[in-house]
Amino acid sequence: MPIGVWGREVRLPGACRSRGADVCWSGYLVTAVLQHWSFDPFLLAVVLVAAVHARGLRRHVGAIARSGRAVRPWIGQAVLWWAGLLVLLVAVMSPVDFWSETHLTAHVVQHILLAFVAPPLIVLGAPWVPLLRGVPGRVAHAYGRVLQHPADGCPIRDHG
Repeated sequence: MPIGVWGREVRLPGACRSRGADVCWSGYLVTAVLQHWSFDPFLLAVVLVAAVHARGLRRHVGAIARSGRAVRPWIGQAVLWWAGLLVLLVAVMSPVDFWSETHLTAHVVQHILLAFVAPPLIVLGAPWVPLLRGVPGRVAHAYGRVLQHPADGCPIRDHG
């Protein structure tokens, strides 16, 4: 019994015909989803930024809890930010990326994830405060100096 997948017919093995197409179809989907994951150096950058965010979030939530204020909004924002990172990873490293090279539908799904799903989640997650609290002190102070004197840190200056 042929089954259509991404516009192509797939013939199930003989053992699947005897057990029923539903059993093999679910096995085929599991196999299709678990295959074709790629390792991309982008993952290392995401892991580093996520570790800095987790460190800063722990510090920030601890300070808020010690002051007696509610920490739930910060946790909710962090969940949105983590969901945005997860969507980025799915779009770049999952079978969606593998299939996007040959199937227009998967390519469009990848674009939708990268352009319309991940950015709002990341922005709504407001990672700025936890990220700044998570970086080491020297880096945070250097970044603060650049922000205080943007002309010194900007490579393009208006000499007019």
